[in-house]
Parts: sequence; C-alpha cells; structure tokens
Amino acid sequence: MSIPIDLHGTEKPCPIFINDDLLNSPHLIDLGLKESNHHVIITDDNVRLLYASKLMEYLQKNNIHAHLISIAPGEISKTREMATFVQDQLFELGLGRDTCLIALGGGVITDLAGYVAATYCRGIPVIYMPTTLMAMVDASLGGKTGVNTPYGKNLVGVFSQPKAIILDISTLNSLSEPEYLSGFSEVIKHALIFDNEFFEYLSSNADGLMNRDSHLLKKTIEKSCLIKTTIVKQDERESGIRAICNFGHTIGHALELVTDYSISHGYAVAVGMLVEAYMSVKLGLLSSVEFQRIRNIMDRFSMPLKILSNIALEDIKRAIILDKKSRNKMPMFVTLKRIGETYAPDSQFTISIEESMLDQGLNYLMQEFVG
Repeated sequence: MSIPIDLHGTEKPCPIFINDDLLNSPHLIDLGLKESNHHVIITDDNVRLLYASKLMEYLQKNNIHAHLISIAPGEISKTREMATFVQDQLFELGLGRDTCLIALGGGVITDLAGYVAATYCRGIPVIYMPTTLMAMVDASLGGKTGVNTPYGKNLVGVFSQPKAIILDISTLNSLSEPEYLSGFSEVIKHALIFDNEFFEYLSSNADGLMNRDSHLLKKTIEKSCLIKTTIVKQDERESGIRAICNFGHTIGHALELVTDYSISHGYAVAVGMLVEAYMSVKLGLLSSVEFQRIRNIMDRFSMPLKILSNIALEDIKRAIILDKKSRNKMPMFVTLKRIGETYAPDSQFTISIEESMLDQGLNYLMQEFVG
C-alpha cells in the first residue's frame, strides 16, 4: 500500500510505502534511484548487521552500487560533529550533487541523514527506510531534520522533505520489547492530539499490537502516518497547528537531556505526555476522568514510567527553559481539552505556563516517575 503526501513547500508528493518486505521492493528502483549516479546507505552498527548487506545485494542485482557509512547507534551519534564526519566521508568518496542517500535505521539515522542530505552540496535527495516503530510513525515524517547540542535536543537542523519513505514492518520483528513498545508513545500521542476514535482503537487492540500482529500494525501505522501528515500538510514549518505534535515533548526532551539520553525518546515522551496532561487538568482544561484514561492506556502498552532517581528538579526546569520552542525564555506547552483535541485559544496551539503551575507539574513528575 502507499500513501501519497503533498506537503507545502515541496515540488513533488512524497510517497510512503507500507508493507512486509520492502527491503526487496521494486519501489526503491521505481522511485528513481537510477536518476542519481551515486548512492550511499547511512546506517548504524546494529542495523548494518541486520539489513545493510541484504539491501546492498538487492541494489547490486539492479545494477546499483551503493557505498556504506555506518556509525555508532544511539543519540550519542546525533551531533554536529557526526554530521561533519559523514559529510567528510562523502567528500572523500568524491561525491557531488548527483548522489542519493538512503537512510536505513531508526530516528537518529533519519534525523542525521536528512540533515546531511539537506546541507551537503546545498542539498541532495534522500530516501528514508526507517526500521523502528518510532521512526516509522514520527521521525521519518514531516521533513524535520536535525542534530543535538549540549544545550538541548534537535537545536540545529533544517526542514527538508525526503524523496520517499519506505516502511518495512518486518524490520520491527528484530526490535527488543522496550524498543518496540516505546514507539507506541508517538502513536498514542497522535490519537490524543487529533483522533478520539483512534484512541479507542488503540485501547481495544493493545494486546494484539503488543504481540506484533501484522494486520493490526499495518492499519495502526497507516493511521498514525495519516494523522501526522494531515497536520504537517497544513503547516510544514510549524508556525501554527503542527505545534500540537510537540505534546509531551517539552518535558520529554528535558528528561532526555538531564539523563544524558539514558532513557529512550519514547519513554521520555510518555512521561512528558502524562505530566503535560496533568497540568491540563490543573488548568481546568482536561477532566480527571480523561486523564485517568490516558494513564490507563500507558499501562496497557507497558510503558516503564519510572526514570532515573539521580535527577534534580532544577536541572529539568533549566532544560525546559532552553527548549527550542521557548519564547522569551518562557517554555511553551501543548495542553489537552479532551482526548483527541488540544486547547488552542485564539488559534494559538501552545501556551505559556506560569511558574507556579510548572512547579506543580514538575512536583508531580518527581513524585510519580522518579525513583
């Protein structure tokens, strides 16, 4: 199956292909790989062992030779220094603007490869082949690329759409249980901010999804992709409604930073959503009944919501203020009015939170999730 996307600011639609064995798919060739003279697969050392050889063999059968650049896995590699390293590798290979990158891996790889593609020789095409649920439903979609800095996550980057996105759900079978389940935080987020019926669907099918039922996964991934692309299509560069996709991320990114990325993005966002939903209740926007439903679905998908104990409230607060979405050093939050709808007064999709309310939220965080 394929889902065409036509985003503002792009000359051509960006197709998404979802199936079981797309690493062997003719779509790769049909997407115009032969339009480029050179090809480079960018992956990490874990994914390289699982899928890189298979992909390279398939390309060679179609008379396409691809170079391979493999980096260490994890957020530690999503830096300006690593982007420079990859770019230098491309220069050393003598590659120019007639090069196409293939990003094979999770969110770190799609973010990094997308950033490299957008900046190398002022822009070369890239195809995303995400291999984690998190990357399939979030990182690969919408054209955000970027790298982390010591001051915060994704603070340096550029909006740039890929040539195509290929989602091979068979790759999800190689994920560990925590890696797999953490991706559902972004799936749940899409339901919370946009679609109550999808929330009910996730609640009803949690057991099957946790057991990696192929049919349910295809339907779930397709729906999650459609929600995000519907939002992005209205606001590619996040000047308006796209901001609602940051629900849970103001707190979540701060937790990643202060724990030195020792907790996954998915689990940090899951905690972030609960804290920001809690603040929505305290602001009188979200009912306590709806909040409990949100807490329940996190439990249904076995989110490990306890994080490291050696973090300080003031460190989290400082990281929140440094968040790239802050305005005049005031952190901005997405809040919920009900499941499936965010609070957007006067079409403002984020609101500033008074310090006293932020303190309530952070105290809740420390009491419920730290320890």
